[in-house]
Amino acid sequence: MTYRNSVDLETTVDVWHVNINGCNFADFFYRHEYMLSKDELDKIGNFLLEKDRLVCLVSRVLVRLVLSWYFPRTCPSTWRFSKKKHGKPYLNCDQFPGLEFNLTHSGDIVLCAFTRSGAVGIDLETARLMKNVDDVVNRFFAAEEKVFFKTLEDLEKQAFFFRLWTIKESYVKAIGDGMQIPFDGFSIQMDSVAKGSVALCYEFDCVARDWQFFLQTYGDNFYPVSIAVITNRQLGLVWRDSSFLKL
Repeated sequence: MTYRNSVDLETTVDVWHVNINGCNFADFFYRHEYMLSKDELDKIGNFLLEKDRLVCLVSRVLVRLVLSWYFPRTCPSTWRFSKKKHGKPYLNCDQFPGLEFNLTHSGDIVLCAFTRSGAVGIDLETARLMKNVDDVVNRFFAAEEKVFFKTLEDLEKQAFFFRLWTIKESYVKAIGDGMQIPFDGFSIQMDSVAKGSVALCYEFDCVARDWQFFLQTYGDNFYPVSIAVITNRQLGLVWRDSSFLKL
């Protein structure tokens, strides 16, 4: 099967974005329940807070509708998913080998990255001030990163922390080993981040991988977004509006 003519996920990463502010859970559930699997419905129902149920619901619907946007002949309800060893979901379909996706959410924002160029991870942080940012850095970050942090002013520390955190999250999510990878087990070159790019000092398992990172911001508040792809290709990035969800 082929993608829509205007889409080339071999050489690009698509990032779809949704703002769930004002979305009514009951209404959205009524309109989209039919396309969800029992496992997805059970997962949604396990959340105690309606906001968490809404985020999970919108995330699952977004993935299904976007996949059917790429492949219009496939109904959203027919997509099947499985989980890797540490819980990362993937598309369980031999017809579409290599199609990777990853979700993130923070606050009212849900993002999903799609590509066929390699394993992908994405992270968003609706940045906020942290009173204990130095303690968090000392607890989670690698030695080289801690040294760099000590050279920053307080306001610089806040912005840089959230940027570095999204980079590390996207790295871990791309590999797909979840909490098995400690944040201090791999190191980012701080001078590269300061220049708006990402280079690794070393990886957690000493395996040399080819990476491409995208450092982005989202919305009027410029929330930090990082996308990591395990690939040896030079990729483009496309932001796509998911207004077809009709929240």
